[in-house]
Amino acid sequence: MIDEVIKMKQNKNIVSIFCDETDSTTFLEGYIYAVGVQKFLIKHITPHGLADGYILKELDSIVHLETGGKYERKIEKLYHKKNQKHIDLEIDKNSDLVMDTIEESVNYYNRNQQLVFGAFLIVAIIVVCFSLINLVNTTITNFLSRKQEIGMLQAIGLSKKQLIRMLCYEGMIYSLFAVLVTLILGVGLGSLCIQIMRSLNPYFFYSFPWPVVLIYSAVLLAVQLILIAYTTGNLKKQSLVDQIRTME
Repeated sequence: MIDEVIKMKQNKNIVSIFCDETDSTTFLEGYIYAVGVQKFLIKHITPHGLADGYILKELDSIVHLETGGKYERKIEKLYHKKNQKHIDLEIDKNSDLVMDTIEESVNYYNRNQQLVFGAFLIVAIIVVCFSLINLVNTTITNFLSRKQEIGMLQAIGLSKKQLIRMLCYEGMIYSLFAVLVTLILGVGLGSLCIQIMRSLNPYFFYSFPWPVVLIYSAVLLAVQLILIAYTTGNLKKQSLVDQIRTME
């Protein structure tokens, strides 16, 4: 709706503003003088074409706008024929009523959006870092607790290739589980964030961040491969006897 109001302000035509859904005969006539984030200012004109001061209305109160019709042209003709004029108001540049173009409106909302988005991004980065730390900790702890088991498997014929394959499968399962949990929680929290962003920015556009998901999955897989290389390298430094021996 704000786009339409700004366009009508730029066109400088008389506008019929309907603010009552139940009564289509009740409306305001006038020029849109200034537009803000939540409100707009009207140069009000009576049905007889007389200047009638200014009226401040909420953007959310608008049900319908009309301009260029027979009735609007009639009022505009009467207004000029009677040499009617409104006293120009000086609007403080620090007020909200300073949006002269759609571009200014978009820029205003985008500035606010960037602040909120920045906060969400910081939280997301912290969550990702914690998830990676947790993954590393879980993998290493699991490996240390299974050293004896792995040593026994090697003693009965488990080859290095089979060991690496087994660790790779387990690592992929851990990574897949982490991605699924992240997606489930991310979609839920993301939906909430989208609602917040749309309440702050009517121009907000959202598309599912598949590239981010793919990058996150690739990072998890890379971390798992590094951990596998670390654990298998650690095993090389120990004999089977040391691996099988119960650690105190």
